[in-house]
Amino acid sequence: MSAYDNTGSGRLYLAIDIGGSSIKYGVLDESFSFVHKSKIPSRIFLGGEELLNRVMGIIADMLKQYPLEGVAISTTGAVDSSNGRVLYADDVMVGYTGTDFREIIKQKFNLSATACNDVNCLALSQIQFNKGKDFIVVAIGTGIGGGVVISDKLYEGYGYSAGEFGLMHLRDGKNWESLCSISALVKTAKEHKLLVSNGRELFDLFDADNDTAYRIIDAFYKDMASALANLIYAFSPQKIIIGGGISARGDSLVAGFKRYLSMMTDQFYYEKTAIECAVYENDASMIGALQHYFIINNE
Repeated sequence: MSAYDNTGSGRLYLAIDIGGSSIKYGVLDESFSFVHKSKIPSRIFLGGEELLNRVMGIIADMLKQYPLEGVAISTTGAVDSSNGRVLYADDVMVGYTGTDFREIIKQKFNLSATACNDVNCLALSQIQFNKGKDFIVVAIGTGIGGGVVISDKLYEGYGYSAGEFGLMHLRDGKNWESLCSISALVKTAKEHKLLVSNGRELFDLFDADNDTAYRIIDAFYKDMASALANLIYAFSPQKIIIGGGISARGDSLVAGFKRYLSMMTDQFYYEKTAIECAVYENDASMIGALQHYFIINNE
């Protein structure tokens, strides 16, 4: 018997967001309200098989507590979102390419399942707040990813791999991700002898006027502005939305980017594109995954 009394409260779904550092998961109803939310370390360094075992464990555990109708997966990598299959992820996780979430979950649990790239899920979650607008999402986390929405529709590109902005070359032979991801910032901080283990601790030092932290974050703002300027010139979006845990910094984060962006971008283009942080913050990809589930299943 389920530990959850679902009488009269509608159907429940499990959304799982597989990221570089953690697997976030939540049980949501049809109105996207959470009735359960948790996370575990993803440990992607152990490979795709171990990651899949962790995901299966989450589903099994949630089924003991809730009468689930289906599973919506948000995951790193290039994903065939129509069929729920990971097309390519070997650059971040050995043995993950080819994982067929829809088939595996159907066979193991007899549940309907979908899968979509994590930043594309983030982009889907923002459409309701930006109806009729063309916008770009940039997610800053363990890596950097992107999503493109044109006329309220997600643009996935040929091979479902559009939006891999983190791989764009930026300066000194380095790509955007190697300069501006949270893992890159923490690595730089440690090289400068700062005692930090995550981005929040680095920004805390920045807020406390630590000189070394200030130089690292100021360089981050400048590099981010350079990359965002390229997106503005390439896409001319009405809005660029910043996602990932760092988006909780809100207006102060945007102000840091815009300080350099205003100097790097012609005023004609600069004034046409708004920069803001994502709604839902760290829950956005789970909510977008469920929206994708409803699209695929025509619900």
